[in-house]
Amino acid sequence: MKKYFSLVVSLLLLAACNNQNPRGMEDIYENLSARYLNIYADKDFYVANDAPIVLSSEVLTTFFDTLRYVPVTYIANNDTLPDNTFAPSNKGRYTIKGVLPNGVISNILRVEAFDESDVERLKLQHNGVNYLTTNEWSVSGDFRQLVVIDGKEFELTQNEDIKLLLAGAAQDKKEGFQFSQAGEYDFTFKLGNLTSNTETIFVRERKQFDEVELPIVFHFINTDNFRSLVPSLISGTNRLFSNTGITPDDVIRAGDNANKVNTFVKFSLASSAPAGESLSGPGIHVIQEGNGTITLGRMQQLARENYWNPNKYINVFVGAGNGWSFAGNAQLATLLGVDLPGAPSVDTEPSDPIYNRVFLNAAGGGMSVGTLAHELGHLLGLHHMFEVGCSLEGDYVTDTYAYRNPNGAFLNVTEDCLGNDFSKDNLMDYGGTERVFTYGQRERVRLVIDFGLFIPTPTNILKGKKKVMDPSRLIITNKPIECHFH
Repeated sequence: MKKYFSLVVSLLLLAACNNQNPRGMEDIYENLSARYLNIYADKDFYVANDAPIVLSSEVLTTFFDTLRYVPVTYIANNDTLPDNTFAPSNKGRYTIKGVLPNGVISNILRVEAFDESDVERLKLQHNGVNYLTTNEWSVSGDFRQLVVIDGKEFELTQNEDIKLLLAGAAQDKKEGFQFSQAGEYDFTFKLGNLTSNTETIFVRERKQFDEVELPIVFHFINTDNFRSLVPSLISGTNRLFSNTGITPDDVIRAGDNANKVNTFVKFSLASSAPAGESLSGPGIHVIQEGNGTITLGRMQQLARENYWNPNKYINVFVGAGNGWSFAGNAQLATLLGVDLPGAPSVDTEPSDPIYNRVFLNAAGGGMSVGTLAHELGHLLGLHHMFEVGCSLEGDYVTDTYAYRNPNGAFLNVTEDCLGNDFSKDNLMDYGGTERVFTYGQRERVRLVIDFGLFIPTPTNILKGKKKVMDPSRLIITNKPIECHFH
């Protein structure tokens, strides 16, 4: 009993010294119940002038219940720390442990401390979007400051002595920078006599375009069960092309992408057939009624036979694929008199129509908003992020990521062409989880809107070819891009 009383008195005194509130019998009970102590550190290295190492702990009972009020004493080598932070004064290796009032000792942490003379070079890395737009999107964050020691990279945490520099001037915020003017902004940081590499942020002027409305018709072949999806497909696709109303289901950061833009492209459902006949519903033309599968060869035949004037309609053919290898595919629109890398072009407009169409595999995920928007993106000049590997920015667009995907399959790629970690966050990628269009992608789309042939832009609608379509005279300028997964 005397031993127990002494322990209680010691705990009360320790509680008073630590000035933790509340302090009562519950706290004393927790001190007596503590059996396990696990400690953690926010990093396992320290470089002179870096922010201190922050220690935290978890105290458990025999039954692995977490205790809240048990004070922990931290010891680095043989020195007791005054609090839960550690900033070594000398370089070398340190062991850190935690001790509870009842004598329980924690696991051991090992920390390596360096001084500036050990640092080989500095590395500044920007994991966010390096392309921004003024006005509505003007913040850039996600900088990482690294030191390289013995060939290994260690990340610094910014404090008052290690600041990011913009054009040589120290910045107060690492988390974000406001850009109200277009231009290039160069960031570096210094440690002692060393200066890091330069990370450049490109800021573009916000652009406004006249909204273009493109009529679209869905041709259904033995897929009656999918007709009811058309209105929601169009509204969802328009939401993605305008980049408004993005929901957490569509994105990994609730729509907060500093490089997303409104394309000012809208799709509308056709109200009538070429000769003025009524449709089965807005934008719905039924080639064959019923529900069943169809071979790709038969699909291609029916599509050519039922191809409507492409100057007035975007033709989308819906079938339930029997043996198809894709969810959807589409042709890239051909441009007149404009040399756009990665897009077909002609110098003279042909008299016979160029075959621009979209196929959707209703049995393979084709009737989803993401797939339809993806295929319409192809029609309007956009490629996959991996289309040309690591050359020409992967998809001919500078502000999207690029990576190698030699088999064109749905792969868990974790590194881009520069060796940086990335997430698939673009609608035109396989498995893109953040369904947005970038500034650079919009530039391509708007060029196709201005110079594309045989798509229902305002300019082409006025041409209005009046002669009857002859399927045998359709011109194919390039093979459709197949899209297996979205």
